[in-house]
Amino acid sequence: MKGKREILLLVVLILLLTAAAGCDSLMAEDTEALHASGVIEVVEVVVSAETGGRVSEVFASEGDMVVEGDPLLLMEDELLDAALSQMEAGLDASRAQLESAQLASTAAAAAEKSAEAGLEMAQIEYEAQLAFAREAAASNRTDAWVGTDPAAFDLPPWYFNQGEEIAAAVAELEAAQDSLAVEQANYDRVIQDASNADIVAAEERLAQARAAFLVAEELRDRRLDQQDRDVMEDYIRVLYDSADAELDNAQKDYDRLLSDQSAKDVLEARARLAVSQERVETALDLLQQLRTGEQALPVQLAAAGMRQAEALLDQAKLGTEQAEAAVNAAEKLVAQAEAAMETVKLQQAKLSITAPVSGTVLTRGVEQGELLQPGMAAFMIGRMEEMTITVYLPEDQYGRVGLNDRAQVTVDSFPDITFEASVVRIADEAEYTPRNVQTEEDRRTTVYAVKLDVTDPENLLKPGMPADVVFFAE
Repeated sequence: MKGKREILLLVVLILLLTAAAGCDSLMAEDTEALHASGVIEVVEVVVSAETGGRVSEVFASEGDMVVEGDPLLLMEDELLDAALSQMEAGLDASRAQLESAQLASTAAAAAEKSAEAGLEMAQIEYEAQLAFAREAAASNRTDAWVGTDPAAFDLPPWYFNQGEEIAAAVAELEAAQDSLAVEQANYDRVIQDASNADIVAAEERLAQARAAFLVAEELRDRRLDQQDRDVMEDYIRVLYDSADAELDNAQKDYDRLLSDQSAKDVLEARARLAVSQERVETALDLLQQLRTGEQALPVQLAAAGMRQAEALLDQAKLGTEQAEAAVNAAEKLVAQAEAAMETVKLQQAKLSITAPVSGTVLTRGVEQGELLQPGMAAFMIGRMEEMTITVYLPEDQYGRVGLNDRAQVTVDSFPDITFEASVVRIADEAEYTPRNVQTEEDRRTTVYAVKLDVTDPENLLKPGMPADVVFFAE
């Protein structure tokens, strides 16, 4: 009985030793694998509006799969449509203004060419008149070298140049005109004197009688047809005799008044006025004679025409410059209107929001009829093909992991399925680190973030799932 008990104890001892050895083996295997936990994550893309507006349609809901470019929502565009119509009208007006400015510029260029041609013709006319005048004055210039002046002049004929002679003639003309004005005023004063009324009336009668006699004399001396001569001659003779008698009587009455002092005053005033008038005319004749060559009136007229043509050309050039400036301004207005239209069209395009990436709609933050503000998050899209998980390793395990190391991931939802993963980032700095790390215990609280890419070919994983990670021992 005692022998059986010893044998049983021996078997139990052997089993316990075997179990202990198995446990030690399992513990050794466990210590070779590195375990960590985290949460499944995806790359999240926030979709927001660049411009504000009221939402008219929503095309995607949470959980929907979308492809890059798929429409997500549409906002109302009535205001932008009205603005675009207004800008199109403004653009049409700007283009019409540009066309008008271009036509004006073409007309201005044509006017400038016409002015250039006019100036050329004026220059030719001036040169022709100058040539004629110089040819006509050539003999006068040569005669001045061999001719003689009146004996009253001690200087040779060539002593004074043409400009000096003309200046002297102008001065004489001005003096003669001043003298004429004085004598005209004196004559008017004499005529207005009441005592000279008779002589003035006699003068007027004599002048009228003389005019009537000259007309009658002209009729008398005309040749008449034989058929009408007898009838007309009698009446012409009557007119002539009457005019002759009136002239004779007027002359006798005027002669009787000449002995009177008032008549002498009037006669003297008339004589002085006549001499002054003739002095002016003679001075004009002298000035005209001196105006030869470049000073000739036709040459001066041609020169004035040339100056006028130059002024017209300058004005035409200014018109061309102004027309070109108007074209440039109109072109800028057209460019501004086109840019404004492009801006509105761009704003219209932004009223339709599309998916920037392919993925799954994680959240939708807008409903039809809501007023969407610029920058407001409307959707969040997860790029499901880019699953990641971030785990945190203590400082004493940090060195066991390297980039591109492989690992296995499991989740509670699929306990029988493992997912492959690889390390893509290891943090350079610790997190949750105390301010002063001194003791070994403190160093164990220091953790480092390790990010892994998770392969999920069947799209089973979802964002937010808790997951366990086992790093393969290398």
